[in-house]
Parts: sequence; C-alpha cells; structure tokens
Amino acid sequence: MAALSLNSLSMENLNKILADIDAWKPDPVTDPIVKASGQRKAFVVVGLAAATVMLLLMVFGIEMIANVFAILPIYPTIKAIQQNKDAKQWLSYWITFSLVVVVEEALDEVFLPEDQDMSFQLSMMGFLYFVAKIGAFFWLAAAHNAATVFDKFIEPTVKRIEALVGVKAQI
Repeated sequence: MAALSLNSLSMENLNKILADIDAWKPDPVTDPIVKASGQRKAFVVVGLAAATVMLLLMVFGIEMIANVFAILPIYPTIKAIQQNKDAKQWLSYWITFSLVVVVEEALDEVFLPEDQDMSFQLSMMGFLYFVAKIGAFFWLAAAHNAATVFDKFIEPTVKRIEALVGVKAQI
C-alpha cells in the first residue's frame, strides 16, 4: 500500500491507495458487501472505516477521537529517532502535546467541581472545541510547525523560568 503522510495527499496518491485496496486478497467481510452492492472494494473498505469511526464517535465521544488524532505522530517520531532525522519536529510535537494535556487537566481541576469534567462541559457546547483541537494537532504535525512553536514560545518561556529561578534543569 502507498505510504500515507500529511504532505502526500493528492488525487494521484488517493487513486493509488484506492487501487491498492482494490487489489487486496479476498476476505469474508468485504467480499459479500462488494458483491451485493456492486461497488469497488476500496469504497466498501472506506465506508466500513467511516462507519466504524462514526460508531466510535457515538459510543466514546469526540474527545476520544480528538485524542487518537493527537497521537498519530507516534510512528513518524519513532522513525525520526531511528534515523536521527527531523527529530526536533517530532520531539517538539510531543512537548507541545504534553503541555496541552497538562493545561487541560489543570483547568479541569481549577475551574470545575469534582464531579464534573471539563471535556464533558466542552462537549455540551458542541464539537467545536474538539474539532479545533484536531485541527491544531494536524497543524502542529505539518511543515515543522511544532518546532516553530517550540522555538518561538516554549524554549523562550523555559529560559525565562530558568533565569527567574536561577537554575538550569539537569536531565
């Protein structure tokens, strides 16, 4: 199957991926649906995947989906570390991701009573927060944006804190 990355999505690549799916060996799940519907195997597989995502969304909520999208860069992080290539982007991504999770949890503890959860309150306002979260994590993963956020915001903040405390962290 064609390698999929954030920068490689185009109609040509999409058609190649669909053709690769069509070429999968016969299986007992999709083949009866393909035969009954007369659709391409790729469309059936994509439809089943979309239905699965919708089912997960209904059962677990959009927060879980947002968190799954947020951790998708695990694989490119592992590859970057293995190849010692582009490690700053992915390590910066995880630093930013961790900070977002910590801030969300802190806000949850500070502003809401013990029996309520900020994510529940946010989901009551609609999906916009989690859609924005998914978009923000996709943006961070694309085009070295996490490294830029690290260089412009996180690292200067750490340096100011170190100067204020008068100590540099030893790792």
